[in-house]
Amino acid sequence: MQTSPDRTDSAAAVPARERVAYGFGVAGISFPDHAVSQNANFLYNVALGLSPLLIGTVGTACRLFDAFLDPLLGHLSDNCRSHLGRRRPFILGGGLAVAAMFALFFNPPGDLASGPLGWFYGLTLFGFYIALSTISVAYLGLLAELTPSPAERARILGTQYRFRYALALVAVWAFSFAQMPALGGTRAGFRVFGVLGAVLIASATLVVFFRVRERFADRVSSQPAITLAESFRATVRIEPLRWLVPGVICFLFAGNLVSGLGPYLVLYYVNQGDLGLGSVQIAVSGTLWTASSFLIVGPAVRFANRRGRRVTYLLAGGAVIAGSLLKWVCFTPGAGWWVVLPSAVIGPGWNTVMLLVLAESADLADWDELQTGWRREGVISAVINWVQKTGQSVSYIAAGAILTYAGFDIALGAGQTPATFLRLRLLFTLVPCLFVVLALWALARYPVNEASMREVREQLDRRSRG
Repeated sequence: MQTSPDRTDSAAAVPARERVAYGFGVAGISFPDHAVSQNANFLYNVALGLSPLLIGTVGTACRLFDAFLDPLLGHLSDNCRSHLGRRRPFILGGGLAVAAMFALFFNPPGDLASGPLGWFYGLTLFGFYIALSTISVAYLGLLAELTPSPAERARILGTQYRFRYALALVAVWAFSFAQMPALGGTRAGFRVFGVLGAVLIASATLVVFFRVRERFADRVSSQPAITLAESFRATVRIEPLRWLVPGVICFLFAGNLVSGLGPYLVLYYVNQGDLGLGSVQIAVSGTLWTASSFLIVGPAVRFANRRGRRVTYLLAGGAVIAGSLLKWVCFTPGAGWWVVLPSAVIGPGWNTVMLLVLAESADLADWDELQTGWRREGVISAVINWVQKTGQSVSYIAAGAILTYAGFDIALGAGQTPATFLRLRLLFTLVPCLFVVLALWALARYPVNEASMREVREQLDRRSRG
């Protein structure tokens, strides 16, 4: 994976209006995803009294089902031959369904006992994730059709990530919004948030549907339908995926596997049980993660396009390792506000890698077309989506086991044994470093680079000209 800078010629450039329209579309995907996952406990446990174990178990089950649904929806989108194109019907239907389920999720009936409320929570969440998978697979598959240039795809994702981070802040502060006295309490506040969020999701869906073109729709209309079995066999034979997928999994583990230990250390080790100060520091830390990631998007994309993705991976991974090692110094009793510093270092590095991974998956659609003659952006993006969702779900499940292994007992609060706090600190600091090293090792062996992608595009162009 040699460094080879890429330049975007005028024919491959995407107009700014269309780039912004596609980027805004993430409001129909990442915003509802973050808002639901981050506020489910606040609404259904804190405000309505539903069991947190039930909330977590049902949420994980729905998320895993959503992950396994992605490849099927990618296959259906690849084989769609409607007059609206392959992606746009799924984007429109899925996006409007997400908006409806989002509003419903944040507006539970007022008189349900815990049993019926649990069913309402599970069914609405189940429907929400089916709709979310429908739009997200088609939306991500559309990226590869916007331009043949790897550099331009990275720029488009840079625009998308700016919207993603800005909207992530909205999701983070939703609970505070729901507490506003003028809204009439937590439950009523979330009801207003659900309606406003649904309007935003529907608006983003319509913008993508009407403003973003499918460039391969006519060419693919003559492509014969592919069976699911054929598509699966072709996908597992994509040699670059054998390195990209392990790299993504390891980076997800680096970011998520022990991240749940952080709040416990902040509350009970750094602040000695001061939940008020600790909770504020946790919120500020999350805000810094998002804000610093937002600010690095433009410079990171420009650097990757000039110096190559391999160098960018190394620097971004190095930032994650440096931030993780900072935890050993900043997560100590009396450290005060230094505890928020690691997030500001780790966030930009981790999110730069994930941005470039999405660009890699779009490039693989061209690589796959050269090998098979098929355009299968939906399935390929669905595989990356599946890997991300499954990796996150496994991380969340493992987090509880890791906390138990460390010997943490919530009843003891700040009175944990020194050995317990030492184990928590070692795991919290070193596990991300280990998985970043493994991820960089896998990505260094990823055989597709900017130069090889230019050769792929030239061969595809010659083939299309006949």
